[in-house]
Amino acid sequence: DTDEGKFRVVISKNGKTLFHNDILIKRTSDYIGKLNAVLFKPNDLELFSQSPKDRRRLLDIEIGKVSPEYLKALLRYNSLLKDKNKILKELEIDEMLLDLLEETMVPQIQIIEEKRREFFEHINRHLSSIYHDLSSSDTPIEASYRPCSKEGQIREDMKKSRERDLYYHYTTYGPHHEDYSFRMGDKDLEAIASQGQKRMVLIAFKFALISYIQESSGKMPVILLDDVLSELDQDNRQRLLDHLPEGAQTIITDTDIKDIHLNREYKLIHLKEEHNG
Repeated sequence: DTDEGKFRVVISKNGKTLFHNDILIKRTSDYIGKLNAVLFKPNDLELFSQSPKDRRRLLDIEIGKVSPEYLKALLRYNSLLKDKNKILKELEIDEMLLDLLEETMVPQIQIIEEKRREFFEHINRHLSSIYHDLSSSDTPIEASYRPCSKEGQIREDMKKSRERDLYYHYTTYGPHHEDYSFRMGDKDLEAIASQGQKRMVLIAFKFALISYIQESSGKMPVILLDDVLSELDQDNRQRLLDHLPEGAQTIITDTDIKDIHLNREYKLIHLKEEHNG
């Protein structure tokens, strides 16, 4: 139970079923944004090395949490993209139909790119200062977004891509090809940063994400620290805990609590493994 009502997820062999105030949610998209959370976990470092598709998925989830307009545009764009790719695979191409589809795609792309730009502008307003607070390093950190078009050039770039689309029989232009990366100073983070530096950049990114959700929705997300403290040294661990926003509902899991110092009220739950036989 939360201030937003009662949330319930039922997981079975047939999949998962979602409920809000005991009312069945038929579409997952209708559930997104009702209760926002930011998760810190040990394998977050995969963000730097995973595929652009996986990075976009994270982006879409986080923006979709706070912007129904973005989620609607993204779902509409993906539906139109599927229709366009189907036409491009036909032996005889109906280019008039392609023109119509692309014109319908333009406003969806405009919304997607606008919201993605706003996301990265917010992240970059906070990322370096949070990284400094967590690591005591003055090195500037930036999340670098690479949109498929400059502002105002979507139609022009889409028309330019038509020949490639017809040659490859799929859509070669659009926000489904976009990517982003992180920079440390003037260099690519993945190329120069140590594992420890990458971890602190990821944590700073998650804290910037908390700020983005709070500012965009007016609500503080639930914060989940899933065994992330064991990956940090004592100083960085304490800096992370000290940076947790006041008043945020925070759930921390850890296997060793002796070096955890929280300067606020908390409830401690011990889970013990049971051995049968």
